[in-house]
Amino acid sequence: RLYRQNQRISSYNAQLVREQNHRVKNNLQVVSSLLSLQSNRLVDEAAKQAVEESQSRIETMAILHRRLYDSDQLVGVFLNQFVEEVVERVLKSFGCYDVRPKYDIPPLAMEADHALRVGLIMNELATNACKYAFPDNDDPVFHIACTQKGSYLTLTVSDNGSGFVYSPKSVKTFGMRLIEMQVEQLEGTYAFQSEGNGTVFWMKFRV
Repeated sequence: RLYRQNQRISSYNAQLVREQNHRVKNNLQVVSSLLSLQSNRLVDEAAKQAVEESQSRIETMAILHRRLYDSDQLVGVFLNQFVEEVVERVLKSFGCYDVRPKYDIPPLAMEADHALRVGLIMNELATNACKYAFPDNDDPVFHIACTQKGSYLTLTVSDNGSGFVYSPKSVKTFGMRLIEMQVEQLEGTYAFQSEGNGTVFWMKFRV
């Protein structure tokens, strides 16, 4: 009897978590829609771009919670599927249909908190690539690779664009600060490398 009671409690708790993820996903989609309406009413291009970029970050969060709702894991997602969906959404939103994304990511199960931070970083990197690396590129490539060694995960993102130009202004942008904050929350390290024929970003953190 005690076993059956514990089974019912476990099933009920799982249902509550799934419902919570569903509600969060719906609320994030409402916020995204509100930002879209606001963006359509703006005439200042800088303000319009800022709102649209915020909407993109919200949509990344919504993807995570939808996957949590659809998954049997409830509190985690498979990193390869999540990253691919985030990147494909960004490429589609920018109309980068000629970009050839390449993924070398193992089907690693990752807890939601870590996955969210990785997703936000991927959203920023894909957005920057669409804005600065892919224009005037006849054969654009966006490559995401992930390797695990022991308890550490290394994520590498590269493109074949014109390269990342370091300057005090570029490293103080909101997007760059957001990447830095997410890596700090993961207690990891990161770096950008560029030699004029593309940009490589890598980060390493414990999972």
